[in-house]
Amino acid sequence: MPHREKPSETPISLEANLTDSFIEIKVFDFGTGFDLSEKLLKLDEVDVNALGGRGLSLISQMMNIFTYDKTADSRYCMRIVKYYVPIS
Repeated sequence: MPHREKPSETPISLEANLTDSFIEIKVFDFGTGFDLSEKLLKLDEVDVNALGGRGLSLISQMMNIFTYDKTADSRYCMRIVKYYVPIS
């Protein structure tokens, strides 16, 4: 069952880590999950004029690391990491 179909009190957790060289964001949910590699392969089928549906494409283009995996506690974790050179 997708997370959006679960009771509204079903938690979504966020974690963020900021260092001198990267930012990492993790989003955890209890949805059914999906195959990120497969979704990314089908991105050419996304309607660029649609009101939604381009988020994964934007993330995959802008981030250095983009993963989506099942965790040991049966949640799913979307992890995005962007490396950068600090401005002094």
